[in-house]
Amino acid sequence: VGITGIERYYEKQIRGIKGVKTVWQDRTYTERGVVQDTQFNYPSTAGPDVISSLDFDLQEYGRLLLNGKKGSIVAIEPRTGEVIAFINNPDYDPNTMVGRERAKTFKSLLRDDQKPLYNRAVKGIYPPGSTFKTVMALIAMQEGVLSPETTHGCAGGYRLGSIRVGCHPHGGPLDLRGSIRISCNSYYCQVFRDIIDNPKYGDVKLGYAALEKHLRSFGLGSQLNIDLLGESRGNIPSVAQLNRRHGDRWKSSTVISLSIGQGEILLTPLQICNVAAIIANRGWYYAPHLVKKIDGYKDTGWDRKYKIKKFTTINPTYFATIIDGMSDVAKPGGTANGTGITDIEICAKTGTAQNPHGKDHSIYMAFSPKDNPKIAIAVLVENGGFGATWAAPIANLMIEKYLKPGVETSKPAMEERLKTSVIK
Repeated sequence: VGITGIERYYEKQIRGIKGVKTVWQDRTYTERGVVQDTQFNYPSTAGPDVISSLDFDLQEYGRLLLNGKKGSIVAIEPRTGEVIAFINNPDYDPNTMVGRERAKTFKSLLRDDQKPLYNRAVKGIYPPGSTFKTVMALIAMQEGVLSPETTHGCAGGYRLGSIRVGCHPHGGPLDLRGSIRISCNSYYCQVFRDIIDNPKYGDVKLGYAALEKHLRSFGLGSQLNIDLLGESRGNIPSVAQLNRRHGDRWKSSTVISLSIGQGEILLTPLQICNVAAIIANRGWYYAPHLVKKIDGYKDTGWDRKYKIKKFTTINPTYFATIIDGMSDVAKPGGTANGTGITDIEICAKTGTAQNPHGKDHSIYMAFSPKDNPKIAIAVLVENGGFGATWAAPIANLMIEKYLKPGVETSKPAMEERLKTSVIK
């Protein structure tokens, strides 16, 4: 997880505890002997214990499944916001970053073209692809332009004049639940236009501003304030940004790629996981955090911001149909068919994000169980292709591991493929 990042984040707060000398101060004389100036010669005193929310077994299992692949995994306990898995790959051994060889090792890691120092989970920004359709559907229902019974057809994609957004072959027309299960691009192009071309706004820019407000209530386009340094905001484009990019006369069709989580929309894996947690909670979340407890912090309020429940602008009643659609994704007929786990109901959404620098990214977000969820997870495998190819099986196996600790997997062949496969 990069424990030094947690140290740096909490160092100032921990020094604020009266009478406590921190373990980091003791590094003043690591491997160099006692400092001659006596003002620094004080007995070493242990700092307060920092208790992480990470699940050790789940963390180790995720590292095995992500082996040989670039990407990240984030898992959150929806009811608390506690991060229970936080994995980046390629990674590095922090034990090599000590002693006299530290500077040499750091320089070598910094020059490594695999970027093992890069914290993809909170710094990496990617198009969320079709995972974004769940949010778009919720906003459309809130705006009154979509209902569970709304149907749209698809003839291999969405067409409007010279504009075409492709889609995979499937039957239709689809209702809302089916659109999540099948992940129809045409459906969400039409939903997007219904939102921002809504006659009640009278102007596409006012319609888009309403959409943006809803998106930001999910914590998108801003930092979630996880207790690590360097978190990216991602990007939810403003009207001003779209004006700069497309000129003042842009229309809903100009930015139609936003409907399926492409274009200017960029999210971190942490934000994608938090969307899964929000849906699991039917509309609210706590800021994700890696530290469960710090001994000695009883009245200083270091964790106050992690106990504030944050709500989206979406009425909780609208989540039921989306969750029903997500519960079909890993079942026969869904986009992640074949990756489901026996006796565990997983609510999920696949994503295949176009990437201008190479093969598409494989993305998947999920939570489980359907009722009283205990885990929300997002997996992103760079250049992995379809969401169901790599991200979905990794996430579903981790859900099984967390909900059935100590039990052998029901998908040994799938597990073995993930452990031994390498994506170049």
